[in-house]
Amino acid sequence: MENNWDRIWKSDANRVLTIGPSTRSRCRVMRRLVVAFCPTGGRVLDVGCGSGTLLSVLARDKKYAELTGSDISEAALVEARGSCPSCRFVRADGKEWIAGAPFDLITCMATLDVIEDDDSVIAASASMLHAGGYFIAAVQHRVSYWTILDDTRNFRRYEREDLIEKCRRAGLRPVKLFTWGWPLYQLYYRMLVHIHGYNLSGYDASVETERMPRRFSRIRQIGSRCLAEALYYFLMGDDLFIRSGRGRWLFGVFQK
Repeated sequence: MENNWDRIWKSDANRVLTIGPSTRSRCRVMRRLVVAFCPTGGRVLDVGCGSGTLLSVLARDKKYAELTGSDISEAALVEARGSCPSCRFVRADGKEWIAGAPFDLITCMATLDVIEDDDSVIAASASMLHAGGYFIAAVQHRVSYWTILDDTRNFRRYEREDLIEKCRRAGLRPVKLFTWGWPLYQLYYRMLVHIHGYNLSGYDASVETERMPRRFSRIRQIGSRCLAEALYYFLMGDDLFIRSGRGRWLFGVFQK
């Protein structure tokens, strides 16, 4: 399997990868960790930054000396540069040395699980950290949670021990690990699986949209955005269940 990320980003007409409830929820949790582990005036690199959603959130804090993002997709970086002009963006595959290293903190969110050689990305990230710096990863949790959605672009899901061992080999020691995404995100995810399965059966929502009068298509878009906003706030309830260990997302903080 090989993911064509330029194609994937260009086909994201509804900007789900940028402003969808899942993306925004991960960014919200990740921001708390960055604030906790990166000093004021620190330098941050986001590996696999996509359209720069996380960096845009961090930029609003006005706390960091420099915010840098790297991604393999030029299509995503075009959007990132427009949405966060105060940040620096570099096209790189995650295994390349980024000019300006070493950094105080490196984030890697929803990236390790969708690339084939995750070990090399972790090792490269560790090499670009100051001694004592932090690497924070957010990956999809538990092999037992695998669904048809994972078949579309994922290479793996992680158990806690898998992520710890991979980071340990790169010279990173675990500081904090926890899961997020249960029970409310679990319900949301099952809804996505159902919709995806329906589309695989032959239903094409884009055809239906093309047949709609333009005004109804516009109403549908507005309705989708309102629903996405409501879902984002609904999913905040999963913060109460972090200690359950059952979340679909695994967050790990590691120190060099």
